[in-house]
Amino acid sequence: MPGVHVQGLCRRFRVWSFVFTLLAVMLVFTACAAPVPAAMPADSGAVVSTEDAATATGDVPRERTLIIAYEGGPVAAPDLANPYISGNRINQGYHQASIESLFYLNYETGEMVPWQAESYTFNDDFTEVTVTLREGVTWSDGMPFTAEDVVFTVNMLQEHPILNYGTDMQQWVESVEAVDERTVRFTLTTSYPRFLVDFFAVRIWGMVRIVPAHIWADQDPETFRNYDPAQGWPVWTGPYQVVKVSENEFVYDRRGDWWGAETGFHALPAPERLIFVEQGPSERGAAQLEANDIDAHTRMPLGLFETIQSRNPNIIGWFAERPYGWIDPCPRTFFLNTQKAPWDDADMRWALSHALNRQAVGEAELGGPGAIPAAYTFPDYPPLRALMDEHADLWDQYPVTEFNPDKSIEIFESKGYVRGNDGIFTKDGERLQITLLLSSDWPPGSQIAPLMVGFWQAVGIDATANFLSGSQLNDMRNMGDFDVLIVSPCYSIVDPFNEVDAFHGRHVVPLGERASMNFGRWSSPEFDAIVDEMATLPAGDPALSSLWREAMEIWLPELPVLPMYQQVRIVPLNTTYWTNWPTAENNYIHPPTWWASTLQMIMNVQPAQ
Repeated sequence: MPGVHVQGLCRRFRVWSFVFTLLAVMLVFTACAAPVPAAMPADSGAVVSTEDAATATGDVPRERTLIIAYEGGPVAAPDLANPYISGNRINQGYHQASIESLFYLNYETGEMVPWQAESYTFNDDFTEVTVTLREGVTWSDGMPFTAEDVVFTVNMLQEHPILNYGTDMQQWVESVEAVDERTVRFTLTTSYPRFLVDFFAVRIWGMVRIVPAHIWADQDPETFRNYDPAQGWPVWTGPYQVVKVSENEFVYDRRGDWWGAETGFHALPAPERLIFVEQGPSERGAAQLEANDIDAHTRMPLGLFETIQSRNPNIIGWFAERPYGWIDPCPRTFFLNTQKAPWDDADMRWALSHALNRQAVGEAELGGPGAIPAAYTFPDYPPLRALMDEHADLWDQYPVTEFNPDKSIEIFESKGYVRGNDGIFTKDGERLQITLLLSSDWPPGSQIAPLMVGFWQAVGIDATANFLSGSQLNDMRNMGDFDVLIVSPCYSIVDPFNEVDAFHGRHVVPLGERASMNFGRWSSPEFDAIVDEMATLPAGDPALSSLWREAMEIWLPELPVLPMYQQVRIVPLNTTYWTNWPTAENNYIHPPTWWASTLQMIMNVQPAQ
């Protein structure tokens, strides 16, 4: 890399000076129970605020201030509040506190919670959906939130496919119209019963965000920054307005005129102020949690979490005991290249599976006991767990998680492989080989790779691991240039359809051509026919269960990918100042603090005193 010049050194010095200064200030405030100032000092990065906004909000005591750490490092452009520009950073409070969604998908119940909208109705073949907006919703500048805003947003995305969700709206929306001020009708390009949950209900992390037409109509959405405190921008409908941003800190104050409280839809949230701070290394976040300087962190290794919990018993996780962590929607999975011999043979894929101790590999990533092996590529959420339980006999017949090295060896021998003096199987003079590709940017890979290689070598495979840059790995994955690699697919959440659809044959392209999913290029016409039938049914339709079973009776014997283990993510929460956090025992919503669904958490936390 090029040498670091003097400006870079100075900039780094200012960043770390700010970090240590901020920690010291927060410790003093905590110890003295002093108020949190409206504009926290920021010696590093561009601070963007107005004196009027800071003065108007006044001082807010710590016990009425909710402080949430965000990941991803300092924000290079903190005053870029346009959520549609690719690569934009908005999970420092913009989309958790200021931006609201038409609906919110609740992972624990499987239901879509109406918010900006109050209801929806599909036609019989799910090619049209009519959404009724909630009465009384207003933008933060007082203007009404109407169907015209929804229509404008969707049309804007279609006209600018470079924007996030632009190609999606082009693909799935034939037209959108405002029937009246509170009614929007979408005409879809095909039957799509999951249209709203996929794009307007925070299925994972974010959603299509409705923008105020009266502001955005005069802007170029590909360059509009959407930030001007003098004009009250950004304008959203949420209960919090941003009052200060810097590359390390974002401050939001509660709006007393929020539409939800004005209409009686929902009481104002309890926190009067939200501060989103850059969390830095896990050790820094641990120190901040231990000292009660922050109320929520995004993730923490098992050992470090248990250490800070022993020092501060007010720190909690999703579970009260190991593994403590919440189950992320993207389980760890090993994708096999089903177009490459010998892994084009389902028996050989099963042999690879039997050789793996999933518990051990999962614990290597977790950093201790508590890993949860995955029998399928579903995340372990209540609606999907119920489906798995209903058809548990299939997994008795096809024991995906079984660790049985002898079975692996038996399969290899049945295929004509002979084990040599070096312990490696050969056939027709060819050694049985496999290479596991991992990203050098993924820290757990260094713990997982030796285990994986060891398990496969133990059953006679000449196994190796190869670490690549993230971009190189993605390119080889997409082009089909691999034997096996780790993928964390985020498909189904509460409905089995998205998962099976990911393995539909229409996603298969020849080796050497770029795939966007189904990277292992497995397909089955019989499986595809079942998936096509499932596509016409909405979530919750009783027929989905039997159809999914039929699909699994094809998929499981083939085992095109190797489900490994749930991605357990420890999300530390602090009950010193705030209670009623979501937990496994109090599961009113899922707990990630970096998603747009975080608003549901903010609306429910209560002061500890």
